[in-house]
Amino acid sequence: MGNSSTSIDEVNTVLQSCCTPAHAAATVKVGVDVGNHIGECCEGHGDRGLVHYLPCGPSTYPSYSSSYPRVSFLYDEHFGEKADIPTLEQKSKKKVKWDLLSPPPDLPKDGESLLWDPRPQGEPPARQGMSSPWQVVANPNPDHASPWPLLESDQADAKQFAGPEGLERLLAERRSQMAQTTRQQEAYNKRNNKYGAKDACLPKFDKSRHVPTLALINPMSGAKVGRDILSLARQSPIYSDRFFDIVATCQDAGRGGLLDLFRIELNAAKEEASKLNTRPRVISGGGDGTGSFTLHMVFLALQADNSRAEEGLKDTGNGFIWSDEEMASSFPAIAQMPLGSANDFANITGWGQKFPGSTNSCRSVCSGCSATCNRWTRQRRLKSLLRWMEIIIDPATQVSNFDVWGIMPSSGADACNFKLCELGGQRGRNPKTKVDGKQQLTMKEAGRPTPFFILLYFSTGFGAYLCSRFSINRRSTPFRNRLEYIRQMLGMVTERSPPQVNCRTQGVRINCSGGRGGDGQASAYFPPRRGKKTKGSRYREVGFYNINWQAHLLHGADRAPLIRRCFFGRHRRPVKFNDGLLDMYRMRFKSYFKNPGSKMQTDKRKDMTLTFEATQGKGIFVQYDGEARFVFSPTGEQFSIHIRKVLNIPVVIGPYCKESLTGNLKEQQPVTFEMCGDTPLEKDRVRARILKSLRGELDPELNATSDEIREAQLPLFEANPPKKSPDASARKNSK
Repeated sequence: MGNSSTSIDEVNTVLQSCCTPAHAAATVKVGVDVGNHIGECCEGHGDRGLVHYLPCGPSTYPSYSSSYPRVSFLYDEHFGEKADIPTLEQKSKKKVKWDLLSPPPDLPKDGESLLWDPRPQGEPPARQGMSSPWQVVANPNPDHASPWPLLESDQADAKQFAGPEGLERLLAERRSQMAQTTRQQEAYNKRNNKYGAKDACLPKFDKSRHVPTLALINPMSGAKVGRDILSLARQSPIYSDRFFDIVATCQDAGRGGLLDLFRIELNAAKEEASKLNTRPRVISGGGDGTGSFTLHMVFLALQADNSRAEEGLKDTGNGFIWSDEEMASSFPAIAQMPLGSANDFANITGWGQKFPGSTNSCRSVCSGCSATCNRWTRQRRLKSLLRWMEIIIDPATQVSNFDVWGIMPSSGADACNFKLCELGGQRGRNPKTKVDGKQQLTMKEAGRPTPFFILLYFSTGFGAYLCSRFSINRRSTPFRNRLEYIRQMLGMVTERSPPQVNCRTQGVRINCSGGRGGDGQASAYFPPRRGKKTKGSRYREVGFYNINWQAHLLHGADRAPLIRRCFFGRHRRPVKFNDGLLDMYRMRFKSYFKNPGSKMQTDKRKDMTLTFEATQGKGIFVQYDGEARFVFSPTGEQFSIHIRKVLNIPVVIGPYCKESLTGNLKEQQPVTFEMCGDTPLEKDRVRARILKSLRGELDPELNATSDEIREAQLPLFEANPPKKSPDASARKNSK
């Protein structure tokens, strides 16, 4: 490890979380580069190194929120590049003890930094006499200079990675690390790769004919096929540099990290595509939530940073490194690869419901099958994947417009007036916990990503509560996930409503504007016929569709009389994802008999505002694109959720697209990218909201803290509840 004898045990802690400076304990993962892991764990801004400081004021890094500071590093020779630590196989054979560093004694204020230096006392001189490695210091300058005196070797290494030339060295090192990591994965997964790891590669790419294509793939979605596809890509020319692990890319967002590599490849793909008079394409590999995640990552890669203007991150005047004209003509078209459980997004856009090469036959890659069966199945899967990829890179493949909806502040407001949390609870059929003698729902702080983009659907009521319960009990395979949905659904029907929610959709009101024959003014949509005392408690669910497919079951078409629904259903206008309108629906259990069937009656509207008459200790569950949250007001006041169209993006249409579900996609406006709004001011609000999301400022605005959950009188989930004392258990048994 460089010129020092520092071991992994001596640097066994890094910052656990950047959400608040109080969370200051974490660990170094086994089998990875120590310095790089610190950057990934803390979403670092900078290179590797030993001296770490946490800027807490917005003055030093205006592109970051003061509530979500990042960690900066300086390369240090004493820290070393790699540690002699156990491999993954060794880790599985023995337990590794994780030592945690106690939190800092003092928390920094605005304009100060929290510094951690794990080197022994005396290196450097400023470290001498410190009883704790933590110290509160003034913020460093924008050049990321350390507040500590640097050794000569430190200064030489810091200069080595400064400027554009230093960035090239960092990127070259990162590419070599990607290749090395891939070789380790191939050795570990050689027998488990569903497409055959040996001598298998993706189709040949011809730069003069094929559309430049990148990929952001979630390796852990669904059947975990993503890691096998990434392994194949690393063995294939062109693809090896343009296929990325989306989770690792998000974590490695510092200078010289994977996000920089993705940005460079995206810029190169833009130039190559412009010569072919087309736009580049990005494969979004994963479940339905990966679509909005990929969209976020593309924006993150294009976000400007004037402090790195000489490295290609100069602001073009709109907050991004591409101008508005470049965004409109070259924003990449999204192609959804179905690697998740439901895969509604991929299915409606014509890319199938299961991963490329999926099979339901008894022949599968498992130890119980013969070598011949395994080899035959892998070859068949590989052929399916190659055909899938050939369609993606084919310039003749259709590209269509796609509406993206977003949660925006109400008109005249700068921020939303509600908070979000997630359902807690132990795994099992019933997530309720006994609190104050009653079975109640317990809540916990919501994780990332914070909801903003909505690509598929949105609802509150039965389906949202079902998604919340399912998220606690997610299984390892798509088939077991479907069984879990059924189990949770039966539990919801047979249980009483918990005290944290109203009966069904009671208290929910929705106003919508626009639509066919509308004048653009907001009108009541739910509950319907309010003047006739129609109550929301009569309905199980209300929401909207953006795509005509949900959970392999539900579709939508325009509202129509019974005769037309029964005998002339083909002539009803279906839910369309490129018409700029929401397809609102409301559902009762008897709706399936009234429709009849699973095709819901929908009403096209321009936007929607959901209002809930909240009280202390109550809220509503909502689901967006299969992700669930609990929405409430900490003060118990009325809150509103306003949703409107924010983006028009291009998507790639696959060969399995059905016109009966999507409508005629050829009858549309020219394909383009744009931020949407009726006025330039509304478009600027969308742009500002996106940039706010990229800086992490939506997290403190929307996600509730533990104190806010308690303030709303909601039970807080405890992952490890205190155990009863032996005396209490004895008294209970005696009774």
